[in-house]
Amino acid sequence: MYLVASYPRSGNHLVRFLVEYLTGRPTLGCRGNEHDVPIHLNAFPEPNLLAHVGGEPIGQKVHSADEVAEALAGDEIKGTILILRHPAEAVMSYVRQPRWVGDYPRYLRRLDQGIKQYFCLKEAILRSGVPSVNVTYENLISECEECFLKELDLIVRFLGPAVDPEREAIVRLDYRRLRALNAMATGRAWGGIRSGFNPRHYSERADPITSRFLRRRLGDKRPDIAAA
Repeated sequence: MYLVASYPRSGNHLVRFLVEYLTGRPTLGCRGNEHDVPIHLNAFPEPNLLAHVGGEPIGQKVHSADEVAEALAGDEIKGTILILRHPAEAVMSYVRQPRWVGDYPRYLRRLDQGIKQYFCLKEAILRSGVPSVNVTYENLISECEECFLKELDLIVRFLGPAVDPEREAIVRLDYRRLRALNAMATGRAWGGIRSGFNPRHYSERADPITSRFLRRRLGDKRPDIAAA
């Protein structure tokens, strides 16, 4: 079993889709969430898109350090695919900006909690002792072919013989269409990000209060931001 780890809204669904498509095996959602089903059970515009997927699960989705610890205690984990998105973008995409000034204290507390979750997850993966590979959200959604294929190469090498070479060839040739079909899947908690999305969407639209808060909280984590 592999872990597919990320802060929420950072491309976990897309990576799980790729893993299921490439290997023909299911990935599990977060433990305890009955609505977070294997990706092949979603409804796609092409009904047979993941018809080849079945058998023993190959992956497990995790969003927090606690979920990592629970997975490590319950299963033999071969490795972790950690998806990194710029932390400010990841947190703001999940913790939405309030409409009223009076809601700002609670909003900033939730942003702070999100930042802690983001970096605690990274630390938990580092300390787990299992092999891991970092893939970049911004490259996964990029229209740049070289950028996407760089991340695909990382995933394929990490999964090794579990990958079907014919499926890998299809992804390389037709990744834009497959990525779009993944974004159009129904039965998901949210719609996901389509290719071409501006990776600085939230940072560019943040109000001055939020921008100052994030600069102050993330100012001592520049290496982590650069890595993301």
